[in-house]
Amino acid sequence: MNKKRKILLCALALIVLALSAILILSKSNITESEINLDDIDSMNIGAQMPDIIYGDDDKLIMKGTFGIIFFDLHTERVYKRVPQSSLEKLGLHQPLVTVSENGKNIYIADPDYLGGSTFRYNVESEAFSQVSEIDEKLVFDSILEEKEFPLFSNSYLMVLGPKLDINYVRYSNDRSPSYQIKTVEKSGDAGKVIEKHALSKDSCEHIRRMHEMGLRLAARYQGSTVEINRSALTDTETECYVSLEYVQGETLEKLLDDCMLQGDVEGFNRLFDEYLERIDYHNDVAVTDFDLAFSNILVHGDIWTIIDYEWTYEKSIPVKEIAFRVLLHPGRRKTRKV
Repeated sequence: MNKKRKILLCALALIVLALSAILILSKSNITESEINLDDIDSMNIGAQMPDIIYGDDDKLIMKGTFGIIFFDLHTERVYKRVPQSSLEKLGLHQPLVTVSENGKNIYIADPDYLGGSTFRYNVESEAFSQVSEIDEKLVFDSILEEKEFPLFSNSYLMVLGPKLDINYVRYSNDRSPSYQIKTVEKSGDAGKVIEKHALSKDSCEHIRRMHEMGLRLAARYQGSTVEINRSALTDTETECYVSLEYVQGETLEKLLDDCMLQGDVEGFNRLFDEYLERIDYHNDVAVTDFDLAFSNILVHGDIWTIIDYEWTYEKSIPVKEIAFRVLLHPGRRKTRKV
């Protein structure tokens, strides 16, 4: 089945569901004993257009007032269904639904998911299991990728006037006061820049130290294929921050994740071994970035750039300790298993 045919089939499947479940039944030759779709004909599904929430070379997963339906792109048949009634028995009447990137698990949450229940549906075993909390990163990554954030946002900010030069701000204020900072992405005539600001005079020393450690790391890795994102320090009576270059490339985390999604064990091992070799350069020098998470390294051709060195120490730390911490890093996605 060529790519154009699959695209047309995706659109056809969505339209067919929205107009009539009877058409699906007749087109796909599915008998009532295989997948029961009788109740769909009586639903006003036109009032809420079904959504395609996942697709790959083999299947589509669609969500609507009928529940969740799985459509086989090869046989052109509906082969699995989670009826809306099954979701309602779990207390999920109008749930937020997202699918893991490999299509093997579906996360179904109460709309008020911060205080409600969240369930994981295993597509292969067809089993529900309650999870203690929703994987917010997984959910919001999907929402942002599908450009559906306005549907889930419950508040809006209108700014009148010239366009702001600030694109993004993240506050790290859940720390001890001496480490509280904010990270800002700005756009200007010279392009984008990243700034890390002290949130109080207590954290100015942390910012100064970050700049100093960047210089020391650059000296350690000089002559290698590892670069350190250069910083410039602004330290006055009213401001204390470092400006960092906006580096192009893909994170090492994404490259490793792609290998895992594709089942490329050899490629994953090759990248991981290269990671160990590169960061171990001049390991006898008494300066080490202890937070060399895969997401903190940008890969552009043969150059690997360390973009965040906030937690750098004036001592030599064995590369195995760094790797052990990274593999157990709490920021790693729950859907990734190394």
